[in-house]
Amino acid sequence: WSDGQTGAVAAFTQAARYWIDLIQGTCSTTDTFELMLKNRPVFDLGPDTTLCSTLTYTLMPGTLPIGTAFLWQDGDIQPGRVVQSSGQYTLRAILDGCGYNDSVSVQFVEPSDLAVAPSYDYCAGNIFSISTPGTNLVWSNGQTGPDFTTSTPGEFYVTSFDGYCTSSDTFTV
Repeated sequence: WSDGQTGAVAAFTQAARYWIDLIQGTCSTTDTFELMLKNRPVFDLGPDTTLCSTLTYTLMPGTLPIGTAFLWQDGDIQPGRVVQSSGQYTLRAILDGCGYNDSVSVQFVEPSDLAVAPSYDYCAGNIFSISTPGTNLVWSNGQTGPDFTTSTPGEFYVTSFDGYCTSSDTFTV
């Protein structure tokens, strides 16, 4: 081989013009070929992610050359997709016979269930107080935590953020 390899099989990693001399006894022949390397369509679907089930998530491979074909694990051939359920998503991009795969795990979690009754009665002049379970609670009067107190009637709300989802509930005092 032109690069010094010997034997019937040779491996090449660089684009170039190569030749082989075949010598058998007093006879010899030479053959030449050009090796052209094609670029794989490399892309990244992003990191594994977790988000609230009230949202959707769009998976896109980014900008790839015209002529790139796409194949998702479920047979879909569109380059991007909107995800609404938890799972492992794998995309194969193929360009000029060269392929590349990437996968991403998307997990959806349900929002916290805030259970505040819709209305409460209390005696004028007293302080009204309730407590509700939840994480990162913020009440409409600026109080934070599981406890809410007020001495004035009105409509109030509480919001909870559990790291992925925001939940809220309103009530009247």
